[in-house]
Amino acid sequence: MKRFIKLTILASLAALLAGCFSSVPGELKSSVGETYYTQRNLWIYRSEHETVNYAVERLLPINSEIKVRDIGGKVVEFTLLDDGADLVLINVEKYTQTGMSEIFDRYFAKSKVSLSSFSAAEREAIEAGDVREGMSKAAVLLARGYPPAHETHSVENDEWKYWRNRFNTRVVHFDNGRVDRIVD
Repeated sequence: MKRFIKLTILASLAALLAGCFSSVPGELKSSVGETYYTQRNLWIYRSEHETVNYAVERLLPINSEIKVRDIGGKVVEFTLLDDGADLVLINVEKYTQTGMSEIFDRYFAKSKVSLSSFSAAEREAIEAGDVREGMSKAAVLLARGYPPAHETHSVENDEWKYWRNRFNTRVVHFDNGRVDRIVD
């Protein structure tokens, strides 16, 4: 019985440690050292962007050119090529409910995002990192990013909940795929 308990404890400890040191997904290893463009706006706080998507401090605009320095199971370290700033994207899986491969694809790609299909008002809002009435869901995703999945289970829903910071939320309501009201 003692042996069983020891083995159970050791197995639990090994599983815990494996989770803490999750490695970079294999398909992302070749991305290190490569240049990409941001596929949506990112809000940077103290050189970090958490996928919770707080709208604080500095807006890193869509289509910013970056170079990937390193990728781990929960982080992407990158350099902003226009000013040399070293930044980190942190995937908070508790809130995204998504692994690093999908997060990487949401945030970075080899080509810029074309904004030509959006109205002038939507382009202006996207560039400002703002959400405004009349915007399409696609425009909101570019302007503000994905809402945390633990509160907004699908972007097919007509109500998306964002955090402005740790204490204040913003709920975006859609009607027929367009923002019809925003509640702060």
